[in-house]
Amino acid sequence: MRWKELMQQQDDFAAEIRKQDAIKFSSNPFIKAFCNRLDPNIIHLYFDDGNSGGSVWMHLICGECGALLLDTGYGIGNLKSVIEQLTDKPVSVFNTHWHGDHTGGNSQFENVYMHEFDIPYWKESLSCEAGRMLPTTLAFSQDAVIPLSDKFVRAVHDEMTFNLGGRIETIVHMPGHSAGNCMVIDSKTEILFSGDAILSTPTLVIDGFPAVDHAELLTVEAFHTALVQHMKQLNKVKWLCPSHGRLMLSNKYVSAMQHCTEEILKAPDKWERYDYIPSLPGMIRCVDDAMIVYTLNRVH
Repeated sequence: MRWKELMQQQDDFAAEIRKQDAIKFSSNPFIKAFCNRLDPNIIHLYFDDGNSGGSVWMHLICGECGALLLDTGYGIGNLKSVIEQLTDKPVSVFNTHWHGDHTGGNSQFENVYMHEFDIPYWKESLSCEAGRMLPTTLAFSQDAVIPLSDKFVRAVHDEMTFNLGGRIETIVHMPGHSAGNCMVIDSKTEILFSGDAILSTPTLVIDGFPAVDHAELLTVEAFHTALVQHMKQLNKVKWLCPSHGRLMLSNKYVSAMQHCTEEILKAPDKWERYDYIPSLPGMIRCVDDAMIVYTLNRVH
């Protein structure tokens, strides 16, 4: 099965990155940083949960007059102190989507943005204990866990931009994984920060996530429609830096993901059993290097 080969590559990557030299921080032992190989003003922050499936990337993009932090991880350890060591520019946060492994550290920052369709989900997650995502395979003290906060989050929409000075970051709304799921294109390097939409690990379009608002956007069909809508723009990107798995992926992943959504829509019952993470639904479709784990009620 092709998907098992791809997941073995992911496991190999997770093992290798633990050995690599990185920027480390005495104020936060949970995070290490790597400068982008094309642009040192892009810094990738890696939170290793001890299990390759849950480790997460955050990305700091620095311009001449400002910086943009993509996601805040699980909210374990002092992330703000890390960012302050990496840049003296004013920092805004953009959450690629509302899930707890991407928004857990939001309360440490003043200027936080999220797509308008995901804000209701994020607010709902704050009101229930089960809404907090924390890694289950990592040892950490409760003192290291940053409290969640319902502080004001600013809404963004498709095609909104952040001007950091010398570089423009453009929001691309890419629903499916969440109603307000987004990607970000950096104008200077033409890197696509693809969040949880296009990765070297499977994209999840499953009923394990709630469907309260804009349920029609939590589907493979909505994902496919957004890919087609933005394909002219996405074809221009040169590299992908997702929120999980390997970085600096080839742009071939974009067209492969479109083909994968097409194949699911044509034949949703044609799937292979996915048992990499036993707690997730066991349906996966793999086309080239693109993978989607889905449930039948999230196809259309």
